Amino acid sequence: MKTAAVIFIVLVVLLLRPDYLYSFDTVPGRIVMLSAVVYLAQANPVLGLLAAVVTARVLDKATPISQWRPGPDLLRIETLMRPKDSYKVPALRTTEVPLNDPFNPYTIY
Repeated sequence: MKTAAVIFIVLVVLLLRPDYLYSFDTVPGRIVMLSAVVYLAQANPVLGLLAAVVTARVLDKATPISQWRPGPDLLRIETLMRPKDSYKVPALRTTEVPLNDPFNPYTIY
């Protein structure tokens, strides 16, 4: 009975502050947390339910959105792929094949 009370208090603290368990948000840590949920659910359904809620809060943290930043064009592929007559002329890109019109001020890709 004392053990269940201590586990209940620890789970309530972790429910209020799930950032203590963010280091367990790895594959081995998830396995350990899910194993603890299963063990506590077999021992005491209330503790198992509380442990499942704590685990869900830890695993459901907001992940930062990674910003895609293109790397520097070290080979100058952008410049090399443009036709020579449009090197100094603005270009408008579409998904179709290149169209070089000598009377058009834009090179359409």
